[in-house]
Amino acid sequence: MKNKGIIVFLILLAVVIVVVIVSDFIGGQPSNRSDNPYEFNVEEYTKVDPELIKYKETKQIKVDAENPHGIHWNEERVSVISDNNLLIITASGQQILKKSFEDEIYAVGNLDKNLVLAFKTYLTIVDIKGEILFQSEKEDEDAYFTSVSTLDTAIFIADAGKRRIVVYNTNAEKISEFNGVSGSSELHGFIVPSANFDLAINSDNELWVVNPGMHSIQNYTFDGKLRGFWDKASIEIDGFSGCCNPGNITFLPNGNFITSEKGLVRIKEYKPSGELVAVVAPPTKFVEEGKSPDVSTDDKGNVWVLDKDKKMIRVFEPI
Repeated sequence: MKNKGIIVFLILLAVVIVVVIVSDFIGGQPSNRSDNPYEFNVEEYTKVDPELIKYKETKQIKVDAENPHGIHWNEERVSVISDNNLLIITASGQQILKKSFEDEIYAVGNLDKNLVLAFKTYLTIVDIKGEILFQSEKEDEDAYFTSVSTLDTAIFIADAGKRRIVVYNTNAEKISEFNGVSGSSELHGFIVPSANFDLAINSDNELWVVNPGMHSIQNYTFDGKLRGFWDKASIEIDGFSGCCNPGNITFLPNGNFITSEKGLVRIKEYKPSGELVAVVAPPTKFVEEGKSPDVSTDDKGNVWVLDKDKKMIRVFEPI
């Protein structure tokens, strides 16, 4: 009898264990899970106070390219790069040039009426027909050029591979470089976790560089001395979140910044001091977990946006 009781007990115990396992499995199915009170919900940050949105979208231009990833406005036309192609498109949307090069183009800027194309390890200066005027020596394979901005007398390149700024003259000859290391204990050079590393020069000839790993925008002299910076690491609308943001920057004619972000995609306007002025385009304008749009501006203060996910140029005008 004693053995029989033990057997019955073991059978009941096994039944209980099976019931617990089955219940746990069923309850663990996505449709049956209870809400996680600690789950991070990014959806609430896609909503932006309408009072902050001070631009309206007025134009869309479909880009005839597989992988558009860079844009630059200059003299009533925009230059777009896609893989190894340079496209020049008028303000009305007419494509007037498509020029192919041997290597992939990573960034585009202008030098007076000519264009500067940054390839992975070298740069080329071309005329408006895409004909090569000057070409630099190639850097080693660790280089990864991601952005270009110019003065009348110099060309500045952001190199994400070596985490530095490289300076060339207008004949594409390298003259100097710097890595962003300063005397400040808070700054340890450029922190570049991925190939998102941008720079821009404003109308006062000030060089500003994104330090993406620190969510910081830093002002340097042309020989690499830090003059000042501002940062805002936050998922709130006035900050930058995630990895490597802001992804792209440019300037309005009044000196204010235009910034764009990847992941939670949004485009914003800031004062030079870092104070948020306006939202140009909220996350709801873009795909979820999208790429950082490239941005450029014209002399009227319109923001020309290259939406890499939708493969189109989108123009936002101030209201």
